[in-house]
Amino acid sequence: MIKKKKELKKKLFKLYEKYAKEIKQQSQLDKSNLENSFNLAELISDWIQKKLQLIRLKTELEKEKSKIFKELYEYYKMDYEIELKRSEVNDLIKSDEQIIEIDELLSLTKEVMNLIDTSIEILKLKHWERRDYLEYLKFINGVT
Repeated sequence: MIKKKKELKKKLFKLYEKYAKEIKQQSQLDKSNLENSFNLAELISDWIQKKLQLIRLKTELEKEKSKIFKELYEYYKMDYEIELKRSEVNDLIKSDEQIIEIDELLSLTKEVMNLIDTSIEILKLKHWERRDYLEYLKFINGVT
């Protein structure tokens, strides 16, 4: 299971890098081809699909974390030799390697989701940049 999580961690890092490059490319205005510089609705839809995949992954990770948390909690409360307080049990669970791994994956997933949210906002602003550039071209060419 840990090997699988390490692979997932690498995949999330690669996704972050890939998405960062993608939005950099998509956010540039192609002044030579304004008509087809980008299809805003299609691009935003693609980013939303990417976010939905990450939301599904995040949900699965949270389910797994809850399951592990429950198992560990039952172990420390029922099977452990020493009677522990609730705060001690929580501290032991938070320090468990599996929980730490899942928390790291959740954190990475949230970072990629934040990048996607930022990308969507950039694309929304791109519409205004394109519109302003067209207005500028009209102005310098004397078109009203």
